[in-house]
Amino acid sequence: TKISDVGRRGVDLLKAKGFRITNSVVSYTTQEAISAQNGLPLPVGTLSSGNEIIGNTFSFIGMAAGQHLVRASVNITGDYARGSRFSNNTFLDTPYVSLIGGKEAEITGNTFKNYCLWLDDCGAIYSSIWSPSRLIEGNIISGATVNLEGKPAARGPYPVAGIYLDDFSDGVIVRGNQISGAPVGLMLHNVKNIIIENNLINNARDTLLKGQEDHPISTYVNGRWVPVVVNGQTTPSMTNNTVRNNQLIDTTGKRSILIDSNQGNGLNHIRSSFIFFGNKYSALLSENLLETSANL
Repeated sequence: TKISDVGRRGVDLLKAKGFRITNSVVSYTTQEAISAQNGLPLPVGTLSSGNEIIGNTFSFIGMAAGQHLVRASVNITGDYARGSRFSNNTFLDTPYVSLIGGKEAEITGNTFKNYCLWLDDCGAIYSSIWSPSRLIEGNIISGATVNLEGKPAARGPYPVAGIYLDDFSDGVIVRGNQISGAPVGLMLHNVKNIIIENNLINNARDTLLKGQEDHPISTYVNGRWVPVVVNGQTTPSMTNNTVRNNQLIDTTGKRSILIDSNQGNGLNHIRSSFIFFGNKYSALLSENLLETSANL
């Protein structure tokens, strides 16, 4: 199936589950190539929705001029979409996020090239508390080029990353991916219980791997994060993350890994929030492998 030059979405699956989209080409849509949102929760005990998106090509998605592109090229969210599988798809030339896979998604063997072309705070693959993927494995990600002309100055700078695990992502496995040519290879923002293993990350323009913690454990109320307070105390959100057996090749001369936090007890908390072992680093341009900052 080929879908092109569409005024809104290529495929709109409202309250759908159990769908399978294969070997199709979707291009030049003003909004998402595929959108599946606003469904009812799955029955208790149902582990997967059965959704499969396999072997498709998506290009030039979300190209509405002047539109704030808050949508992903493929956007699968909601409890009813749990366990969707994305495999062997190709994402090309996307202005914003290429893929939000939904809760417990498996994102494997896909290719992403030229993403986040118009906006920052973005990644080829994006996961957060709203759509926490389960497995991101064997993907090839390259070529983020951000053009911020016309972006509201009040927003300030935000990261652009190959894989972006955002607010309160929990339990995601990131394994065996190749990420190159992004400002940040892998972004970890207020995350916990993440496993990063056997990835090749190189040619990042700023940092290969960045961990950032700027909120304690919080709930979302009226458009903002509100800290959870127990016995007068908040709890740091960035904990129990493992980075192992990766190849991290710095070409900037800055550093391989940057971790900063304004939570907990400063550097001691930062050191305890990540475990690093078995990784291989290139010291050709810089011997500064890990840089930390406690902005308390």
